[in-house]
Formats: sequence, C-alpha cells, structure tokens
Amino acid sequence: MADIAVFRDELRSLDGDLFLCHLFTPEQMRTDMLTLYSIYADSARIASIVSEPMLGAIRYQWWREIIDGKHVDTAPVSGFLETSSLSRNLLHDMINAREALFDNENPTLSDIEQAAKVIGEVFMKAAINVLDGEDAQEDNLLNVAGSGFELLRLSSTYPADMQDNLIASAQEKLQTARALFNALPRKRRKAILPAFLVIGLTRIHVQNIDKAKSLFFYQLHLLKMAFLGKL
Repeated sequence: MADIAVFRDELRSLDGDLFLCHLFTPEQMRTDMLTLYSIYADSARIASIVSEPMLGAIRYQWWREIIDGKHVDTAPVSGFLETSSLSRNLLHDMINAREALFDNENPTLSDIEQAAKVIGEVFMKAAINVLDGEDAQEDNLLNVAGSGFELLRLSSTYPADMQDNLIASAQEKLQTARALFNALPRKRRKAILPAFLVIGLTRIHVQNIDKAKSLFFYQLHLLKMAFLGKL
C-alpha cells in the first residue's frame, strides 16, 4: 500500500479544506475519508485542467476503472480504495454526474443546480457511510448540505453573471443545512459531525466571499465547530 503521508500530501495540495476536515474523522475511519476526499477533489478539477473534451472523457474513464479495482498500484488512491468500505455505486454516481456536467457546453443555472444536487448529495452520503457504515436517514439535510457545498465549489468555474446566482443559492442551502444539522439530537450530531465540518467551513467561506480572511480565521472556526458539535 502506498505511503499514507504521500497520500495525505496529495490531498493537501488538491484541497486544503478537505485535508483539514478529514483529520477530525476518528482514526479507524480516517483513511476511508481521506480516500473519498481525494477522489472528490481530483475528479472535481478535471474540467479545469484538460484542454479538450476527449482528454476529460479519458480521465473520467480512468477514475471509473480505478473505482472498479483496475490499475491497482498505478496511483496512491488505488491501494487505499482497494481496502476501503466506500460504496462503489456512490463513487460511480459522482463521476457520472461530473462528466455529464462537463459534457454540457452551455449549462443553464438549472442544469448546474441539478448537477450540484446529485454530486453533493452523493458525496455526503458516502461520507456518512464512512462514519455510520450505513445510509443516513436525514435525506433533506444531505440534499441541502451537499448541493450548497457543491454549488459554491462550481461557482468559480462560471462567468461572473452566473456566479452571483450560484453563490446566493449556495448560501441559502448552507444556512438551511446548518439549521437542520444543529436541530439533530446531540448524540447524532456527534456521530456524523466529521462529515459535516466541511459544510460548516464552506458556510463560513460563503459568508466572507468578498472579504480577505486568513487561513487561521477558518481554522479557528473549524476547531470551534468540532468543540461545540455544531455548525
């Protein structure tokens, strides 16, 4: 199996927020969360790094084959995925939704919101599965949390006139997600909090979208959420 330190460094370079948040996952589940976050982060950047559609299609297909257990040892993620309990069906759903949006050359706001709903909800379900070992029952929470998270991530890849609408929609969903999460019983919040820390951090980001904030500012919020058990 690949060196876990190398794997962590890869996620740190791809997505600092996800890297920080995965560290709050209980130790025995942390590698699975790291694997999920790495697949999410790497597949998310495909649209911005390829120069033509065919290269994107090849990269998405590579991820499908990695998920199916092919190309083992050709990338650090493959060795960790091989021994993980992550749902292959959920991972395939995430890759398929990403590619469908990538193939849409002129998506409408509705198209982007629908893609964000699918990608985000699947992402959250997979994260909850890592912690619970089963599907969560909070479907509405997963919907608004996941879609709000993904909408904000997607917003930066579209023109300014669309960004404002996407950010506003993300902000509304994340506020709803916060209220739904914080209304859960304390025991349930504690059990699934590691999966939702990134949602809470994203909510802080979207509130400060036009303000310069240091990394330390966001780290303090992350620690506060973890300590209080609330978003």
